Amino acid sequence: MKGLPKLQEEISGLLRNVQILILHWKSVSEKVKLAIFLRWGVLRSIRVEPRE
Repeated sequence: MKGLPKLQEEISGLLRNVQILILHWKSVSEKVKLAIFLRWGVLRSIRVEPRE
């Protein structure tokens, strides 16, 4: 559980980025949206899979 504070830090940073994104969503290009969704999907799939 050593990495937990770092993970929480990353999550709070991610949430800030999401808030900024929501504010600027209409001006964000489709490519950027796609890249973000792909990255988000990768992060989620990593979390869902049980680690050995």
